[in-house]
Amino acid sequence: MAALCRQLGRTVDHIGLNVRADDTTALGLYRGLGFSEVAEFTEATFTALPRSAAD
Repeated sequence: MAALCRQLGRTVDHIGLNVRADDTTALGLYRGLGFSEVAEFTEATFTALPRSAAD
């Protein structure tokens, strides 16, 4: 991960990651690599309901 970040850092200005707020292991790893939290997001799944014959 550290090597990938170094390689990417040579060609991009920002690297973005998404991680669950309760994943303390990943958060610790990413913070140790120099990442910081900049925003929160909510992930959602939408499922279409079958249309009834009356529609």
